[in-house]
Order: sequence, then C-alpha cells, then structure tokens
Amino acid sequence: ADSDDQLLSTIENDAPMSVMNVFPNPTRDIINLDLMVFADTDLELSILNTLGQEAMPGTSLNVGQGASRSTLDVSTLPAGAYLIRLTTMDKVV
Repeated sequence: ADSDDQLLSTIENDAPMSVMNVFPNPTRDIINLDLMVFADTDLELSILNTLGQEAMPGTSLNVGQGASRSTLDVSTLPAGAYLIRLTTMDKVV
C-alpha cells in the first residue's frame, strides 16, 4: 500500500521518478540513491549545499523504467548538510 501511495503522489505531481531511499545518512564517502523510474529517461543529478550552490558538478544518469540504484562518491565534499537535485525534462525533484 505504501508503494501505491507513493506512485499516486508521484503521478499527481507529474514526476517521471520517485526517490525511494538515500543511504547511508550520514556518510563520509559514498551515498546510494534508490529510485523508482516510471519511464525511460535521462536524469541529471547535482549535489547542492545549504545555500543552493552546486557543491558537486552535475552527473548524467541514463536510467530505464523500474527500480534503479546509483552510487555517488561524496568523499571530496566537506562535512555538512547537502541536498540532492534530480533534473529531467522540465521537472526537478
């Protein structure tokens, strides 16, 4: 039922994907990003600092429909809080 609620919420927001899990949190070296993608799409992933500035250059992800996991090396980032921005077509998550 939880995945059905998430699917409905995503469809209502007209987003082509949903972020299922980001782990480990906190981390010092790598971070895993689990996505559920509803249509084949190209994504750009950026990491932003708390000021909204790009802390890590954008990375292109070519993901197919269904569950997808990406692993990012964040060991070069200074300690702090960050946001992950996923951009596809005209949508930002």
